[in-house]
Amino acid sequence: MSGVKVGVVIPTRNNRPVFLKQCLEYVKRQTHPIAKTVVVDYDQKTFPNDLAERYQYGFAQVTDCDLVFLIEDDDWYRADYIARMVERWEFHGKPDIYGINDSLYYHIFSQRYWRSVHPGRASAYSTAMRPNAPLNWERLDPLWMDIGIWEQLKGVAEDLPHRISVGIKHGIGDCGGVGHYEGFYQRKDPTGMSADHDYEQLREWIGADLEFYLQVIRSKKA
Repeated sequence: MSGVKVGVVIPTRNNRPVFLKQCLEYVKRQTHPIAKTVVVDYDQKTFPNDLAERYQYGFAQVTDCDLVFLIEDDDWYRADYIARMVERWEFHGKPDIYGINDSLYYHIFSQRYWRSVHPGRASAYSTAMRPNAPLNWERLDPLWMDIGIWEQLKGVAEDLPHRISVGIKHGIGDCGGVGHYEGFYQRKDPTGMSADHDYEQLREWIGADLEFYLQVIRSKKA
């Protein structure tokens, strides 16, 4: 087992508690030990899109860790997600930032998914950073926080052979980006998007965890 001391920062606004509870289960079941988990939940202080501000606050609590994971409260993480990321981070010489250079987004209500490939960087939900990396949080555009982080820091983003995280889209609570809105996935020409009528593809990726999302769907459609 790697001796890397891991921290986890989860920003939230307490308006989708079911997702946060499930996220904490994903964190709890990780095969790599987690030294510190910080849930950042406070009343809005500045502008509506304050994700970078919340991450900055959380990172200030985990400065004694070797590597800190940016965890989104509504996304899916396999049990070996952190272990695999730590292994590859060490393999690449422990850079300031490490992540997966493609993002897989799945909208649970429209049952469509979209893979976004972005060589050289990762989305926030599949990114880990050194807590002391020379990052200027104040320079980050709140709407494009993850791009700004990867522009400032030198690191490694790469393909991984197995799907270990999925960005879940749903439109519940405060959501950033158009990907959370069903209409985005139901456009007449949904370039790059694929349909998953029976949730078979999502089941292949996340296994028994599919039942949680089916419960969310049933509760919202009841």
